Amino acid sequence: MKKIKLFLGGYVNFTNAQNLNCRALAKYLNKDKYEVAAMLFPTENIAVNHDLDGVKLFKMRRPVKLWRYITYFRALLWCDVAYLPKGEIFEFNYAIARIFRKKTFITVEGVIDKESYQGMMSICNNDSGIRRLYNSCSKTFSITKFMSCKNKQLLNIKSDGVLYLGVETSRFMSSAANKVDENKNINVIFIGNDVKRKRVDEYLRLAKQFPTIKFHIVGGGGNILNNEIFKLGISNVVYHGIL
Repeated sequence: MKKIKLFLGGYVNFTNAQNLNCRALAKYLNKDKYEVAAMLFPTENIAVNHDLDGVKLFKMRRPVKLWRYITYFRALLWCDVAYLPKGEIFEFNYAIARIFRKKTFITVEGVIDKESYQGMMSICNNDSGIRRLYNSCSKTFSITKFMSCKNKQLLNIKSDGVLYLGVETSRFMSSAANKVDENKNINVIFIGNDVKRKRVDEYLRLAKQFPTIKFHIVGGGGNILNNEIFKLGISNVVYHGIL
């Protein structure tokens, strides 16, 4: 049986939500069914080791603004199907995919409300550009049913279904931490930049409701966080900044 050539459009040697998702997919997809490829960024903060043996890696070089086009072009020519979660140079990528009859799909990973709209505009320029980003793929999936319904209502972004994001829990969970021991101190952590859009205010309200639990925050947005923590008068939150 001929294997399907699948290109995962993420940099598997650099930390980012979409990159880590592509790395986990590259690691766990059945290599008897798929030939898998991904990309390497010129600088790395995650080593590529034996867990990605057998994965084809397209190397991005500098200057990135130029090599981004070259790297995506090479990968799209190679593949049968491309997953393009990052939205980079999407007009170019979709044009190449149409010319060479490649299948593409994308995941919608948030609700494009007024908080996230400005960030999307920096990529897509206008409302029609945002719709093109998501509606020009062969398939568009939302990561939750709520996102699918809400983005259809807000910007007429159509989803072909729900495709939940996986989590490689073994990278984050101690083998001993199978259940919470109520007699031990409990620590909860929030990790993410753009904390206002990601509703860190809800996290801080939880911290206020559970004063015996220690809540940690890792990510950008220090001024907003410090002001909110002060206004709420909570002492069980530790802000670590960007790590």
